[in-house]
Amino acid sequence: MSEHLLSLTNLPQDGRRFQTSDPAMWDDLLSRHGAPFSLERVPEAEVLVRPSGKGYFIQGSLEGAVLLSCDRCAESVATEVSASFDHFEEPGHEPETGEGPEERVVVTRDGEPMLDVASLLWQFLLLELPLKVLCAASCKGICPTCGADLNEGECACEAETGDPRLAPLRGLKIDKD
Repeated sequence: MSEHLLSLTNLPQDGRRFQTSDPAMWDDLLSRHGAPFSLERVPEAEVLVRPSGKGYFIQGSLEGAVLLSCDRCAESVATEVSASFDHFEEPGHEPETGEGPEERVVVTRDGEPMLDVASLLWQFLLLELPLKVLCAASCKGICPTCGADLNEGECACEAETGDPRLAPLRGLKIDKD
């Protein structure tokens, strides 16, 4: 596993700007985290890191595309990812949110503060993924019995009629007076 660290030592007051679109970094992140998606277009990022008090203010943007599975039919769906972010972090300071050390983006190596670029970009990529993925709003999904794709046509399964013990109640009419 390769590390993608940027030294924050001797950072100018107006900050340091960098860009990245490293496919090897993204491949490493996808395999390390066992991501349930793949990349359609390698994300490109632009990041500005500035010293601010005892910490670092990080601003950036991320543009790319991922392939996700439709939640109804499991077909691949290309989804654009576009994120702008602002982040502040103090090295060695545990935030009150309970964030663990593996979630920190400013780490210390040999007494030197470093920005973990891969971790930063991974967090903001994940935040931009949609909660519900559909290939189309009209997606019919798959048959729960035979697994046929209902977008391609009806399947040969019988329609479920419900619990047979409730059959006598199906003809019941309620008179509203």
